Amino acid sequence: MKLTFAAVAREAGVSTALIHNCYPEIAELIREQQGRSSRAQRDAKREQLRAEQDKTRELRKQLKELERQIASLASINEVLLIENRELKAELGARNVVRLTR
Repeated sequence: MKLTFAAVAREAGVSTALIHNCYPEIAELIREQQGRSSRAQRDAKREQLRAEQDKTRELRKQLKELERQIASLASINEVLLIENRELKAELGARNVVRLTR
């Protein structure tokens, strides 16, 4: 016979709510036998939370590095735009001769 709250309540002649509300230690023993201990579930959730916090921390580091790279590339891009304008201006000047290969 499978151990369930309903089976224990039926055997004891009480409701499952009574077991949950008035006898939490018995409820915990039933959960442990079922492999669903609230303590084990809590510990598993806590471990999952830690893992997610570690991932978040690492992703924030990566984000910061990518933002730094974007700023650097934006600066380089601005310099290239200025150089491009200067070269176009020189090319448009009357005294510049275009050399061909």
